[in-house]
Amino acid sequence: MNIVFSSDDNYAPYLCVAILSLLKTNQSPNIKFSILDLGISSESKIFIENIVEQYDHKIIFIPIAKNDFVNLPQTVNYISIATYARFLIAKYLSKEEKALYLDIDIIVNQDLQALYNTDLGDNYIGACIDPFIEIGMPEYKKYLGLNSDNYYFNAGVLLINIKKWKTINVLEEAILWFENNREIKYQDQCILNGLFKDKVLYLNTRYNFTRNSRNRIKESIKKKIPLPKVEQTQMPVAIYHYVGGRKAWHSKSVDLKSRKFMAYFNSLENKPASWNKKIEHISIYKKLVRIMKELVYKYRYNIY
Repeated sequence: MNIVFSSDDNYAPYLCVAILSLLKTNQSPNIKFSILDLGISSESKIFIENIVEQYDHKIIFIPIAKNDFVNLPQTVNYISIATYARFLIAKYLSKEEKALYLDIDIIVNQDLQALYNTDLGDNYIGACIDPFIEIGMPEYKKYLGLNSDNYYFNAGVLLINIKKWKTINVLEEAILWFENNREIKYQDQCILNGLFKDKVLYLNTRYNFTRNSRNRIKESIKKKIPLPKVEQTQMPVAIYHYVGGRKAWHSKSVDLKSRKFMAYFNSLENKPASWNKKIEHISIYKKLVRIMKELVYKYRYNIY
């Protein structure tokens, strides 16, 4: 199972937690992590390598030059330019047929082998619908060139058909697409939607569950209106994704599994001292709020 992350040193602590959550929940005997490395420090890399080796899996760090992305925008301050590195996956994993790309702001909650084994056919990617844009911004969706047959997808979890990606130069195609569509809001995610709108297999949202998906379920139950099939999440959630500017490591976060994120982080012994400065203090009150929220989600809305 080929797992790909992209990170700079600022996001190294969150990368480590994401990796640890996957290692704790997956039984695959052969997991290979490929980290698209935009300046992760030696100290952070050594620590993360040791974590992976404890589980008898493999990890490599692939140096990426930020200059490759000078022609692409940073439109959201909390989204690192490191996310553009995924455009080069086919170049750096050229011997592989498939890879699972994961954003760093996630927690893996279930085994991912079934997801990884998904047959993509002739599709270039597998991805989950993003209700925030699909439901909330229909005019913007049209601007990107998506029609009623296309769903806007979230790019935080991508099952990538490397065989297909090798038939095109994704980075060059992305730059060309952006030159004709400069008013984009969510940088590489919007570009990927534009490039692959007719070449995507839509996955169950259990594999990329966001607060927007959660809110859609709550709304559906309250109004007694069923969600379309593409939004019907099969429980339990396999991957929680902390979209937006409020992350699990922020004190104000009450998203599902925020407590789990902190538990994983706190379990990391002898971690780089600088990492502690990148996690906000969580008050006892906020910890109680997180517990209550999880109970409400599970027993009132069957979200877990």
